[in-house]
Formats: sequence, structure tokens, C-alpha cells
Amino acid sequence: MSIQDLPLFAYARKCDPVTSQRSAIDTKLVVTGLRLVFVHQIREHGPCTANEAVEQFENNHYAQSVRKRASECEALGLVRVVGTRVCTVTGRSAQVYEATET
Repeated sequence: MSIQDLPLFAYARKCDPVTSQRSAIDTKLVVTGLRLVFVHQIREHGPCTANEAVEQFENNHYAQSVRKRASECEALGLVRVVGTRVCTVTGRSAQVYEATET
């Protein structure tokens, strides 16, 4: 799957100013990058919860932004939910993700 295959969640209409169109492209690149980071973390640490996947993420500033990409990655078929269990980070029941073989 390439960056062009991923949906653009920040849309700009053709009639919008060029600055809005550029912002939509920038947003796509950032969100796409965060999705790829989430999938990488799941491959490295999974099967695991979203919080467990980012617990060891070196850039703590972006860790929660990466964690929030879980449902998007699932919807895109990049990861799948394989069950639920108590998360070792939060102590709450959470979905467990594993990377798909795409």
C-alpha cells in the first residue's frame, strides 16, 4: 500500500484557495505517516493494545497522535482486532491489534 492509496481525510475543494489545497495535502502526509508508524509499532510489539504499541515509541510528543490512528488503520485493513484484554499501560480492557499481511 502506498501513500497515494490512503484516503485523504482533510479535503479541499477545487474552488478553495491554493493554501487550503496545500494544507489538505500536508495533512494527508502527516496522518498517513502516523498511520504507518502505528502499523510499524504493531509489527514490532504486537499483538498488543494501541497504548502498548506506542509505550516504547521514542518520540513521546507524537505517541498519542500515533495511538489515535488505530481505528483508521483497522478500517484500511492495515491491522485487525484479534480480541480484547487488560492493557498493561492503562489497566483497562482494550482491543488487541495485530498487523495484517498486506
